[in-house]
Amino acid sequence: MRSYVVMLAIAILFGISACTTSNGTTLFPSSTLAFRGTVSAISSDTLVLNNKVFLTSPGTQYFNNENQTTAASAIKVGDYALFDAVRQDNGSLLITKFQVLDDTSEDLEAAGTITAVNPTSITINGINWAINGSTEFDGFSSPTSLVVGQMAQVEGPMDSNGNFTASEITTAVESTDVGHAGGSEG
Repeated sequence: MRSYVVMLAIAILFGISACTTSNGTTLFPSSTLAFRGTVSAISSDTLVLNNKVFLTSPGTQYFNNENQTTAASAIKVGDYALFDAVRQDNGSLLITKFQVLDDTSEDLEAAGTITAVNPTSITINGINWAINGSTEFDGFSSPTSLVVGQMAQVEGPMDSNGNFTASEITTAVESTDVGHAGGSEG
């Protein structure tokens, strides 16, 4: 339930166009990824989050911790943020909306389509997350229950080398209903 609330809050916060399950749960479209974490470097066209480079553009929208529109120049190293990114054809991630938050939790979140899965890792929209004995599963019992094309949400930390480890994986929509209304587990 908490995962659906987080996804709904992110969708509302960013005005994301989303699909809806048969029970009314709002989910991200398969091309959108949501992240959160601390800004570690800034340039004119990038933001770095723990050694992971994200592109920005003149169309990137920025909001302060009071949800008011702000300029890119107001963002600073050390800001904790939630942001929406879209994978580009070259594999880079372009930030479309960026929200400074007061919370300082270091876990990141991503929701989208599973593009690869095996017992030790899951890839959602091209980003690989390691699965280990501490990974919690919500809505299923093991990674072998997941399939490519299924919607899921993953959260966990990113290490100083930019590697992600899944602390929790939640299924969002049955694989046959990706991008359409359908059932959910929870």
